Amino acid sequence: MKDLGIMANVTETRTAAVCKNNAGREKLVIAAKGFLAVVDPENDSSSQVRFPSGINEYPYICFADSNGYFYTGSGNAFIVFDPFENVIIDIQLPLPQEEAVVFALAEGRNGEIFTCTYPSLFLLEYRPNTQSFHNHGKLDETEKYAGTIAVDDLGWVYIGIGTENNDIKAYHPPSKKKKSLLQERGRGTGYVHLGKDGNVYAQIISGNLRKPSPHEQWFQLKGGQLYSIDKKVVVPSHYSGEGFQVCHQALSNFEISSLDLTTKEVLLCCKKTNLKKNIPIDYDSEGAQLSILTQGPNGLLYGTSMHPLHFYQYDPSKDEKENFGSVAIQEGGGGNIGAFATQNRTMIGAAYAGGKVHKFDFTEPFEFYSDKKRNPQLVCSHESIHRPRTAISHPDQEHIVIGGYPGYGMVGGGLGIFNTRMNKMTLISHERTLPYHSTISLAVKKNGDLIGGTSILTPGGGTRRAIEAKLYVMDWSSRQVLKEEVPVKGAEAIVDITVDQYNRIHGITSDGIYFVNDSNIENALVTEDLSNLGLPVRKSFIDNENTLYCLLTHAIIRINKLSGDIRVIHPTEHTITSGGVLVNMKLYFTVGSHLFSFQLNKGGAEESEL
Repeated sequence: MKDLGIMANVTETRTAAVCKNNAGREKLVIAAKGFLAVVDPENDSSSQVRFPSGINEYPYICFADSNGYFYTGSGNAFIVFDPFENVIIDIQLPLPQEEAVVFALAEGRNGEIFTCTYPSLFLLEYRPNTQSFHNHGKLDETEKYAGTIAVDDLGWVYIGIGTENNDIKAYHPPSKKKKSLLQERGRGTGYVHLGKDGNVYAQIISGNLRKPSPHEQWFQLKGGQLYSIDKKVVVPSHYSGEGFQVCHQALSNFEISSLDLTTKEVLLCCKKTNLKKNIPIDYDSEGAQLSILTQGPNGLLYGTSMHPLHFYQYDPSKDEKENFGSVAIQEGGGGNIGAFATQNRTMIGAAYAGGKVHKFDFTEPFEFYSDKKRNPQLVCSHESIHRPRTAISHPDQEHIVIGGYPGYGMVGGGLGIFNTRMNKMTLISHERTLPYHSTISLAVKKNGDLIGGTSILTPGGGTRRAIEAKLYVMDWSSRQVLKEEVPVKGAEAIVDITVDQYNRIHGITSDGIYFVNDSNIENALVTEDLSNLGLPVRKSFIDNENTLYCLLTHAIIRINKLSGDIRVIHPTEHTITSGGVLVNMKLYFTVGSHLFSFQLNKGGAEESEL
């Protein structure tokens, strides 16, 4: 394996907070993947504080308490930081099984810190004086997300929750009273914030997880009760911004004009003089993790990074890379292109978040700054494919089919059929494919019929309704599903599939079970557990005539599609994170933020029979 380097040497701007101590000093602290950046606005300096080894997940929110301490989370780690001593004073894993122990933060009347976890939605109370936790239990049995949290002056804690079913939960720790404040619930997220006047304000449905809606009715929360109020009396929150890029509190003497880790600087404007100044943010990082890659019609490799989304190209013949930055993909933000497919000289990239479809025209040069000649161009977006996972070119030379997971609170992803000549997308709902399933892998039979591989997972927080992942056959002419089958009992997702010259379907499940079904998808011909070599990555299969290469997290597998022979051609110490392209007998794939290659059939690569 050869390391071809970091393709996007950037770090996404995440959540930030202004910490103020009793001496009147202020520090701006930015939580990033694996570290904190600390900015001193008075002496124009910055420093970096890394998290301990093994703690390297994205933070979702942060908070500055009344004593000037900074709170955030990284995966299942809860982190307390003193920005004036520049030292982490506490790290704990209060619920190691949770993906994120800090998804919303608030301070109580006595200095205690409340945090909500994901996905089990526990309400935890952290007591700084004893550095101890108390678990107040689950807030809801089905919902997973808490977007906002606030505490009133009577000690009631309010949490805006939901994606599939919105709610505002009220909890009183001394009495352990807990109740729902909404009589009717529907898709969306409840919203609460502590106003700068000390009162708690709420909306039944937010604009997004952390942003109020300009159209919704406002309420005030007090003593566990909900009171309707006029929006004119609503006092703003201590948070500014939205989503996962909010800032808690403001500097006293400066306005924060921009805060961008990708450019490594903070732009401040003095409130008294109106003078602006830039403060460099000095930090090192491993770069942004890469999503899948593809080969364009011109023979070059293309892909994007994740958090933030930068678009890059790599020339295999010259070993040259170019990062086009964040301007290349419209409305890219912190997403990534999760599926590519090509028809003739047109390449389509389907991007998270929002199911955005970008059209790359390879008959024209790239143009990122002109709206009239923009290339690539954002042509449409669809919430039913909010998280794209697969795209395939149909042999009719005209259409590209896209599948993926739906948006927040939704169950069952749509199937998009994009006409590359007309720039038009036709959507097929999950009710017309398989109800409550999301199509996350696709292949095409010789007669043009589609094969879909599904997932029953609901990463947007909806309640799972299907039992196990399936294959289905869709008639291309009528767009009707002809049959469906469970290839592997109990599998949650079929992450990749391909069809061989005999119309047999090769697939692999999310838990590493490789299978081959006959052309009618009804009979299992092969079932092999490969999980001891790792789990499949996005775009695991790389097809090459009679040979199928499979990328697992810790091995590269070669499968003879005719004989069924399976061989390990390269176990790897590196963790492969996504695939995968074959160019001139070299495999290209990603390992975190790095692009890697592996030469096939040269140098006597060792093989072992599985």
